[in-house]
Amino acid sequence: MPGKPDKVNNAKCPCCNEPLKIPFDNWWGRSISKDFKKFGGAVVSYFWLIKLYFISALVVIAIYGGYLHYLSDYYCSTL
Repeated sequence: MPGKPDKVNNAKCPCCNEPLKIPFDNWWGRSISKDFKKFGGAVVSYFWLIKLYFISALVVIAIYGGYLHYLSDYYCSTL
């Protein structure tokens, strides 16, 4: 698991005997401890990914629209 080693509890994983880790506090502006405490990881991650996909789709549409505008301006202005 990614994160910082937990030096307070000194607990070890039962299968690999490595020290347990504390997850990163902040992940792209999200508070992991608050999200997981209130709703659970799956619910918060689902809606966060929906928002990310929506923004990605808007960026792709904007880039494609700009490209189509450039092509139509280039080919239609040389009449």
